[in-house]
Amino acid sequence: MWHAGRRLRVARRPPGRPRGGLRRRARRRAGPAQPVARSFGLRGRAPRARAGRAHPRPVRLGRGHRARALGLRGGARGRWPVAAGGPPQRRGGAPVDVLTVTPYYPPEGGGLERYAHEINHRLAGRGHDVHVATFTREDPGEGKRDGVTVDRRQPAVRIGNAPVSPSFPRELHATVQRRDPDVVVAHTPVPFPAESACLAAWRARVPFVVTYHAGRLHGSSRLLDVLAGLHRRTVEALVLEKSARLIAASPFVREQALADHRDRVTVVPPGVDAERFAPDGGPEGGRILFVGPLSSTYEWKGLDTLWEAFQRVRKRRPEARLTIVGEGDRVAEFQARSSRVDGALEVLGRVSDRALVDAYQRSRVVVLPSTSEAESFGMVLAEANACGRPVVGSKIGGIPDFVDHRDNGLLARPGDPEHLADRLIEVLDDDELAARLGRRGRQRVLADHDWGRLASRTESVLAEALRAGPP
Repeated sequence: MWHAGRRLRVARRPPGRPRGGLRRRARRRAGPAQPVARSFGLRGRAPRARAGRAHPRPVRLGRGHRARALGLRGGARGRWPVAAGGPPQRRGGAPVDVLTVTPYYPPEGGGLERYAHEINHRLAGRGHDVHVATFTREDPGEGKRDGVTVDRRQPAVRIGNAPVSPSFPRELHATVQRRDPDVVVAHTPVPFPAESACLAAWRARVPFVVTYHAGRLHGSSRLLDVLAGLHRRTVEALVLEKSARLIAASPFVREQALADHRDRVTVVPPGVDAERFAPDGGPEGGRILFVGPLSSTYEWKGLDTLWEAFQRVRKRRPEARLTIVGEGDRVAEFQARSSRVDGALEVLGRVSDRALVDAYQRSRVVVLPSTSEAESFGMVLAEANACGRPVVGSKIGGIPDFVDHRDNGLLARPGDPEHLADRLIEVLDDDELAARLGRRGRQRVLADHDWGRLASRTESVLAEALRAGPP
């Protein structure tokens, strides 16, 4: 037989030898399988004893069968026994090696990145070896942050808020080969980093976990929205399918973005360090605080709605002040607006951790006027409640999962500046209401949003992923 100028040899069945189907039926009639083979789930038959040999040749088990027989992690990489329901551990009780992949990492980024760091440094504090591969807008390099090794690199380009680098999948695969982690964790839905993590985990046969932070990926333009929808139905769907376990940042995320994988989803909401974020002194008059990105890619955070609402508030409460904490390409724009309201607007940009706590403590009310289901939870609302401050949030996305209307805060219609202004004025005018909302908010944070307990829940998810095995 000839093909493309080269001769191909075609194997022929020797004369008198039965066809494959006949051979298989003959083997099935040969007798029962060895008990040891059955115990390991093998299909092989008992070999015949040769002349002069007292016992038949023993069955040789493959590496994966030995691992499963000993109760180790699934697949050819099975090495570490995992106690059901307990934290993940290597053989002998040693902690596991976790490789985390995020779009950015503190001090850069927003709630997703802060969530990842709070979980990571608590895992590191429990003895686990945590390594982060991420991108940066500033100086690249490797360093330590609260016991976590952070490897930052510059993206080749940013599409919306997504950092993209053609070399990142190859570099991440090399990192996995060098570090040989026990589990890979990706924080998403920002495109590209999580897909690279999934590919590296699949190639190295390492269990893969996804932590999902939004109800819906939202682009900053109509074109990016279309691309985001296409990405969600194709590449992201494959990434979620390949994950051993999934973590949702709120019940809303579980029902909205991960409904098709509900049996593998665990809700681990954001937490708060209640010792650092704590009440200290009284608020300053009518100060309203917004904490979040001042970026055109995050227009859905509702800053324009807040600006219109604040001008309405000023007509009824001239002493009201608005403080904005965050960074992005709209900082200069809002700094210029300050002159229009006689200095009643204060734009602080990026601040230190201590200054952020001070900003919460000085505020009368903290507001999150999001307009999109991309808002999965609203970590700033939990931090404000921990400081004993009432909150006002939009009734959209995952915000109602945390804000119980008139219990620890108030809910406003998304994108409605007049309704938002009414809610803010209600808190500014009623001292008793503000105190009660703040007090109940701190009680809720202490009961449900302790980072230590949430880190333990994450450990349990990692243990389940180790038992489930690689993609």
